Parts: sequence; structure tokens; C-alpha cells
Amino acid sequence: MLSAPIALTIDVHEHPTATLPAALEARLLGSPTKSPEDLAQALIAHTNKSAALREAHLHAVRDRAARESQRAQDAAARKIRLAARRTEKIQKRLEAAATKVLATKEATDAERAAAKAKREGQREAVLDARKAALDARNFRLSELKNAEALAEAKHTKAITELKAKSAAEVQHALAVAASHKEKEAEVAKTLAEKQAARLTAAEARREHLAAVALSGPASPGKEKANGRAARVFNAAAVDSELKRKVYDLKMLKVDEARQAHIDAVKAKAASVSAKAAAVVARQGDPAKALEATKTMYARMVRAEVARLQALKAKYAALNPLAHGANAPPEVIVVQIDNLTPRSPPTGLLLRLGAAPKKLTKSASARQAGARSRRDTIKHQILARLAKATAKRAAAAKRVAAAVAAVEAKVIAKAKRATVVRALFLGNRAHAVAAQQKRILAAKASRDAMCTERNARASTLSARETAVAERHAAKARQVAKVGVLAVRCAAFRARREALDKKRASAFLLKAERCAAVSARRAALLAVRVEAANKAQAAPHPKREMPDEAVDATFSDA
Repeated sequence: MLSAPIALTIDVHEHPTATLPAALEARLLGSPTKSPEDLAQALIAHTNKSAALREAHLHAVRDRAARESQRAQDAAARKIRLAARRTEKIQKRLEAAATKVLATKEATDAERAAAKAKREGQREAVLDARKAALDARNFRLSELKNAEALAEAKHTKAITELKAKSAAEVQHALAVAASHKEKEAEVAKTLAEKQAARLTAAEARREHLAAVALSGPASPGKEKANGRAARVFNAAAVDSELKRKVYDLKMLKVDEARQAHIDAVKAKAASVSAKAAAVVARQGDPAKALEATKTMYARMVRAEVARLQALKAKYAALNPLAHGANAPPEVIVVQIDNLTPRSPPTGLLLRLGAAPKKLTKSASARQAGARSRRDTIKHQILARLAKATAKRAAAAKRVAAAVAAVEAKVIAKAKRATVVRALFLGNRAHAVAAQQKRILAAKASRDAMCTERNARASTLSARETAVAERHAAKARQVAKVGVLAVRCAAFRARREALDKKRASAFLLKAERCAAVSARRAALLAVRVEAANKAQAAPHPKREMPDEAVDATFSDA
């Protein structure tokens, strides 16, 4: 809800304002005492003063304009200087940038030259490395070619030795097979002779039995018994003979295999012994060693000749002119007229005369070393096995101990958990029972308190009713006529006094507000008068006559 507007009215004409100073009031109310000449002189003086002031003002304006012009010129010069300085800075920056670009370019050129030199050096190094690798490859190829030739010679030698050995083994196998065949023939002949003897004996027995049968009949029972017994004995003898024959054949095969194995072992041992004896004999006899060397050299020469002939035959098969009647004759011309005998090179003599015995001399020591190394390796293996067994046993022990510890821990934890759970369940049951007991006790107590409170409330209500009845009866007994009117009059008097007090306070506040308003109005009047005086000119307004205007003037 908006408050009602308040209007303040200040009357400055009816109420007296503040008094002016006596001098000012006399000067404002008094009439002028000067003569016209004095006034003219004063006016002239005032005019001169105004002209001087105007001249001073003009000088001040000119000086101010000059200062402003100078300031403008200074500002322009300052701007020119700042522009020149900025231009100089930009020029310096451009020069610095150009210098930096030039330096960067020089550095880049230097780096490029260094990189080029480095690449050239790397290129030379790569070329050198490639050349060295090529030389090494060629050298390696030559070495491999030499090794190939040596390996081919060794292979040819091994093939020749294997061929000879295989031929010897084949001859030995043929001899063994021939001996086996001879033995089998002898055994078959022996068996045939034995079989013929058995057949002859059987024939003789049959003839004897036939003769006995022709000589006279025998008793029927005895004849049947003798015939049956003869057949049984004959069958048993035949079976025994057949079994013996099979057993003899098996034993013969076993003996032959055993004898063949023994012969093979003997042959190998003999060949090894012969080789060892030949080596020992060559080492002990220089003539035999030289003979063996000659033999080896002759074998190598024959092998080389055989290889060259094979190559010749191989490449001659590719040339069609080398066959038939058109084949050119082969002529070998050897110039022996102007030959000068000379000794072979020193290196060849040293190589042919050298007979190293390093392997044979160091055989026992090397075998003993190999045996000791084998024993050492064996013992190391046994030690490692024992160590591994010990580690496995220790690991099994640790695992068993850990398992036992974990098992004991789990069992103990389970027992503790069982005990703790039992205790927890017992405590919870006890707490529940105690809580139920407290709840029942609290309920009983609450019911008792409710009953007691209801009873007390009933008692107090009855007492209050009785007291109220007694008080009303007593009041009715002691009450007089007009008491209520007196009380109402006293209450009304108190209310009127309170209203009067409030009205007096309001009037006092209104008086104070009026006094404050009067003081404020006087202060405003003084301020208005002072403002009016400040706005008034110190000298009267000058009236300037209008100048005549020429009618002939035209803007054209």
C-alpha cells in the first residue's frame, strides 16, 4: 500500500528573512552621491579597465592559442619523431631479420655442405665396404673352391675306400653264404642218410613181421598186442626223430649265426689290428712310411687322372666334332731339348717331407683326457641329479610344511569361527531375551503409569470441578450490586487516560516537526537569496544602438 503524498509550502514573503549587513543595506538603499563628471570619469575608467581586461583576455587567448598551436606542433613533431622511431625500429628489425636470414642461410648452407661431405664420406665408406666385401666374398669363394676340391678329393677317397670295404664285405658275405650252403648240403645229406637208414630199418622190420606171419599163426591176443605195441613204438620213434631233426636244424642255425658273428667280429678286429700294425710299422720303419706315402700319392694321382678323364668325357660328349672321323687328332708335344732340371720349391719339399705324429703321440693323453672329461661330465650329471633330487625333496618338504601350516591355519580359523559364531549367537540370543524382557517391563511400567495418570487426572478433574463450584458459590455469596459497573468505569478511565497520553505525544511530535520545517524554510530562503545575488551582474547592462544597413548590399 502506497503512502499519501506530503506537500511542503514555504512562504518567504510573510515570514521575515535574515537581516542584511548594515553596510550592504545602506549601499543598496542609498542614492548615488557622485556627479555626472565623476560618473563619466568612473565610466571612462571602467571602460579603460574593461578594454585593458579585454586586451588582456585577447592576449591570453592569443597566448593560449599560441600555446595550443605550439602544443599541436609539438604533438605533430612528437608523432613524427615517434613515427620515425617506429620506422627506425622496423628498419632495424628488418635489418636484423635480414641478418638472421642471411646467417640462417649461411648456417643452412654450411650444414648442407657438411651433410654433403658426410654423405660423400659415407658413400666412399660404403663403396670401400662393398669393395672389401666383394674381395672378401671372392676370397671366400676361392677358399670354398679350394675346400670343395679338397672335399671332393676326400669324398673320392672315401668312396674308393668304401667301395673296397664294400667289396671285401660282399666277398666275405659270399664266402659265408657259400659255407652256409655247404653246411646245409652236408646236413641235408646226413639227414637223407639217416632217413634212408630209418627207412631200411623199417623195411627190415616189416619183412621180419611178414616172415613171422608166414611161419605160423600165433595166439590172437598176443598178435594183436604185439601189432599195437609195434605201431605205438614206431609212432613214438618217428615223433622223436622228427623233433630231434627240428632241434638239430635250430641248433645248426644258431651255431651258424654265432659263428658268423664271431667271424665278423674277428674280421673287424683283424682289420683294425692290421691298420694299427700298419700305422705302427710305418711309424717305426721310415722305408715303409715312405712306401705308404708313395702309395697314397699314387692313389691320389690315379684319382685325379680318373676325375680329369671323367671331365674330359663329360665335356667331349657335348662337342659333336669330338666324335667320328672328323674328330681332330690329339697330339701332345713336350719340349725336352731346352729343359733345365731344377729343384722343387722349398715349400713343396717341406710339405712332402713333413710327417706329423701329433695324433699318434698324443692318442693316449687325449683318450685319458676324454675319459676324465667323460667321468667329470658323468659326476657332474650325478651331482646335478643329486642336487635336483635334494631340491625336489626340499621343495616337497616346503610344500608339505606349507600345506600343513595352511591346513592347521584353516582348521584353527574354522574352530575360532565356530567359537565366535557360537558366542555371537549366544550373545544375540541373550541380548534379544534381555531386550524382550526390557520391552515387557517397559510395557508393564507404561501401562501402570497410564493407569496411575488416568486415575490422577480423574482425581484432579474432580478436585478442579469441586474447587470451581466452591469458588463460584463463594463469589456468588460475597458479590455486591454495582461492582461490575465500577470495574467497567475504572477500565474506561484507564483507556481514556492512555488515549490522552498518546494524543499529547502526537502533538509534541507535530510541534517539533513544524519547528524543523520552519528552520529548513528559512535556510532555503537564505540560500535562494544568495543564489539570486550571485547571478546578478556587477555592472549594468550596456545597450548598443543598431547599425544602419546599406540597401545596396547584395550577397551576389
